[in-house]
Amino acid sequence: MSIEEGLQQAEQGYQKIYEANSLTSSAIKNAFLFTWTWWLGIALIIIPWALWFMFGKKESMGRLLLAGFTSMLLSTVIESVALSLGKWSYPFTIIPFFPVLDIVFDWCILPVAVMFFIQLKPNINPFIKAIVFGLLGAFILEPIFEKLHFYNPKDWRHTYDFFIHSSIFLISFWISTMSNFVEITKSDENVKREYNLNFLRKKEKIR
Repeated sequence: MSIEEGLQQAEQGYQKIYEANSLTSSAIKNAFLFTWTWWLGIALIIIPWALWFMFGKKESMGRLLLAGFTSMLLSTVIESVALSLGKWSYPFTIIPFFPVLDIVFDWCILPVAVMFFIQLKPNINPFIKAIVFGLLGAFILEPIFEKLHFYNPKDWRHTYDFFIHSSIFLISFWISTMSNFVEITKSDENVKREYNLNFLRKKEKIR
């Protein structure tokens, strides 16, 4: 296969992705929109973040948000790989512009849960927290999502999700405990420029 043929084949693949997204978006607009399940999904997008800004630990907000966004990034990458391999799917989606991602779980429930787990009982061993986090996510929350048709695991086992959720929590926890943050200060170049300007001002005053 030549490069030109490969480019044409890639363009055909993107066209099929566009057609698949259009079909999913059409299902949202014509079948799912304003149903009780759709409203539940909207509530699950808003409520977790509302609870976080109400009860999140304010003095540790920066570190906890870093952990939350780390979990979002990791989950989104894993979702993209798994969806491209056909490991699972999301039949009932909420937002037409993101039909192939689980916005409710990956961007709302997961990061908020990670942040609350980190700030809750900080002296507990993080591995114990990771185990509890993985069990709740894989064997309680995901079966509920499956019943609501938010999630279709196909042949994917919940045991695999347990290890994924536990790993995401541990990595996010580790990020939140990093102590090598350095305060952003003026660069040496800017300091030298400021010094030179001050020196010129002094010379002007002497004259």
